[in-house]
Amino acid sequence: MKNHLKSIINFFLTYLRSLNPVSYIELSERMHRHVFHYFFSLIFVAIVALSILSLPKLIFLQYYINNQFDKFQQLEVNINSQMHAPVFITDSEPLIAIDTSNNITDIHNLQVKLLITDKKIQFKPYFTKVYESNITGFSNLLQHRVDFKKIITYLIIIALPIILVILYTLFALKYLTIILVTIPIVFGMSRAFRSNIRFRSIIRIAFYAVTALVTLDTIAMTFGIGKFLYSVPFILGLDLYLIPLVAYAFYISVGIVLVSARELYSK
Repeated sequence: MKNHLKSIINFFLTYLRSLNPVSYIELSERMHRHVFHYFFSLIFVAIVALSILSLPKLIFLQYYINNQFDKFQQLEVNINSQMHAPVFITDSEPLIAIDTSNNITDIHNLQVKLLITDKKIQFKPYFTKVYESNITGFSNLLQHRVDFKKIITYLIIIALPIILVILYTLFALKYLTIILVTIPIVFGMSRAFRSNIRFRSIIRIAFYAVTALVTLDTIAMTFGIGKFLYSVPFILGLDLYLIPLVAYAFYISVGIVLVSARELYSK
């Protein structure tokens, strides 16, 4: 417990140092494993912060869905299907079961949260509570908007762990790409200006400088202010905000100058 608390404290101390360019003289001397551990911890904390700050949007999700349904005058779904075996989504921990072959007729003894048969839809948000609607009547979604809203909201909630893992992976790839593109550019420019800064110092500075970029990106995505930061499409459907990128360039530049001066005068 003490070790975990110490790690958390060290992370936030490093986070604050990363926002102070003067601290890059000390940060550039840290071991690579500490640098990488901080980077991936930073991405994790950013995802957690983004999730917490986005909770109000999740709370008002049902109101949003209801407003979208108001735009329809008629919304009916008719599906004809023939099955020889039930379909489970997913295989390891199924959440949804679809069966029109009458092999499964009731959700009570199943682990799934949603059962769709040829006669009814059963939704079990809790261990014992079950909502049931006739499939023929449910084809008119406007008449069953309340049940439909609950199903959509719950499916989003139970999918959150998968969404968070995907977001973590995408965030890590995004910032790693930026760092890996930045490092050779900065190294080439440092040599052009006759700086003798070590390559490993540039790597560490590039990783710590991404703190400002991640922080500003998280704020922009949470409060939807990306359009004011001049966003452009990046990789894997993610946007790149230019103003936070300028902040990233600032921290790298100042860090390079300070560490170069330290290495010059230490000779």
